[in-house]
This record gives sequence, C-alpha cells and structure tokens, in this order.
Amino acid sequence: MNPEGPFLFDTSAESWLSRDPAGRQWLLQYSRRHLVYVSAITVLERLTGFGIALAQATSERAGWIRSMRDSYDQTPARVLPVHHAVVRAAAELICLVPDAPSPPVSARRRAESKAGRIARWRFDIVIAATSLVQGLPLVHNNSRDFEVLREALARHPERFPGLGAMRLLRCIDLKE
Repeated sequence: MNPEGPFLFDTSAESWLSRDPAGRQWLLQYSRRHLVYVSAITVLERLTGFGIALAQATSERAGWIRSMRDSYDQTPARVLPVHHAVVRAAAELICLVPDAPSPPVSARRRAESKAGRIARWRFDIVIAATSLVQGLPLVHNNSRDFEVLREALARHPERFPGLGAMRLLRCIDLKE
C-alpha cells in the first residue's frame, strides 16, 4: 500500500517502522516525498525509552544505546507542539475515555504500574489530539487504543467543533 501523506507518526509506529526491514524501506520512500511529522510527546517517549534503556544497560551496550539516541535526536522530523487547541481536544478525549482500553504492558523486565499505564494512555490521547487538530492521519501500531478514541469522537463530534473525523492508519497496512 502506498497511501499519500503527510502523516503524523505515533511513538509505537515510528519505533516499529524503524526496526522492521520492510517498514524501514517504506519510511525511506515516504520521507523522500513528505516530512515525517511527530508529536512533541513522541520525542518525549522515545528519549525516555533511551534513558531507561541506558540506566539498565551493561557498559558494553550503553555505547550502542547512546549512539541510537543521538541518531534519533539528529533524525530530521517535524516536531508538532502541544498547544492550547491540542490540549483542549485531549481534555475532551480524556473525559470521554478516561481509562485505557488495553492492559498494562510488561516491558524492560518490569511490569507497568497502573499509574504508568494511565500516563501512557494520556500520552496516546495527546498524540491523537495532535493528529486531529493538525488534520493529519495518524499512523499507529496500537489499534486497540486509537480505535476507541476514533469511535468516541465519532459519537460526540459536538465536543470537537471545527475538527473532522480522526483518520487512522495501521503500520501493517503500509507495508502491503
């Protein structure tokens, strides 16, 4: 599939596309035609992930993680800010769907706490709100959560005046 962009990339999508060989090829072709847009929240999540990995890394692996972090920091992407319109849309989505539909994850050898899952859910909501306010389809690797947000918005469009429907694209669909 070769959908036209530009798109906003969720954290999980950006990470997955950069690790998957076919995803990397797709992303390379895409970036020749369009800017790669990410939310400021995506940058926060990715850099936090590198920081956690560094804190747990052996000295042999730490250099590799630092180089990955530095490479990510230097990757050309258009970082979209979290401004008032995004925060307002996110607040409405939080009111409509206060609890994450997906369960906590177990990552990096530790289980995610309830507070951690709520924080991750709120970050997903801010990324979805950024997509909505910017009018960019959201490329994601997390159907369970983002579909719930799309459906909530479709049921209550009056809470999002001037904003259209949430458009979602799954990573797996991009490679076909």
